[in-house]
Amino acid sequence: MAKPKKRPRRSWLDQLGGEAQNVDDRPRDRMHLRPVYVAFVALIVFTVTVTILWGDPTNPRGMNIAVVKFIDRFGPNLASESIGILLTLVFVRRFLEQAERSRRLRASVGALRKARRALQDLVDTWSTTVKGCMQQRERGQLMRVQDILSPDSSELLLWCDPSARRPGGESERWVAWAGKHVRAAQNSLDQIVGTYGGTLDPEYVEALDTLIADPFLKGFADLTTDERIEAPRWRVALNTVRALRMAHFERLLNTVKLHNQLAAETATVRGRVAAPRTSMLGVELAPDHDLKVDTALDEGWWRSSPIVGSLRMEQVPSGGRERERG
Repeated sequence: MAKPKKRPRRSWLDQLGGEAQNVDDRPRDRMHLRPVYVAFVALIVFTVTVTILWGDPTNPRGMNIAVVKFIDRFGPNLASESIGILLTLVFVRRFLEQAERSRRLRASVGALRKARRALQDLVDTWSTTVKGCMQQRERGQLMRVQDILSPDSSELLLWCDPSARRPGGESERWVAWAGKHVRAAQNSLDQIVGTYGGTLDPEYVEALDTLIADPFLKGFADLTTDERIEAPRWRVALNTVRALRMAHFERLLNTVKLHNQLAAETATVRGRVAAPRTSMLGVELAPDHDLKVDTALDEGWWRSSPIVGSLRMEQVPSGGRERERG
């Protein structure tokens, strides 16, 4: 049996300025019971109104006495039965949904743990790169990933020196390191969705799928493989896809937020065996400690390599050449 072909990932290097498909605009097939609720409520209101107005045999209001007796006999019963069916439908459906939700959350613990590693790697890669491209940073500011990875902060990538290398002898370039980690995170998320997609929340799967098929990530990873790329071409390539670049950073933050919400919800239903253990020092770990993406940036992280400005390339006032700041 032939295996289904994987959907090819579009790259903005192949077609600069191409528009990425908005997954949120795709039609969703969901079963809604709102028409059923509306029908029952309308039936209850109708039967109660008819019973009050024409259901009194002593005051038939000009109607046939047989019709009045029929309404008096069946009107209240129909209204009460409709109310009972409506309440049963609402509460039973809610109970079944909660039970199914708990079952899916317990089954998704392993998938969330693996997705956490991939998302954490992607967040750390972008945070590290953007930090090195910053011009300056005041002490005590930008202490969360949400602050340093805002869509506007993605503009700092244009000032990254594509020839800057990591500390060490013949180490690889920073942008090549970033591209390698970006591609690895995409592949990990793709495997997670393919393996655990049936047990994960549909909205979460949709969010991961947008990162897997993100054209900016694919194009960025391809751009970093060019060993001879120069700063002008680097800036032109990233500036041309400004909309895709900003959309990716916004999409990444929304996915991390959704992941942490699911991690907190999953922690309430996971078993004691699978829960994170208490540390040796007696400090109680949070139930979602091993599931949530860490978004805190402490001062130690800011002092680690690369330091602020070490990857930044700026124009010299006299013009002509560029120099590295750091």
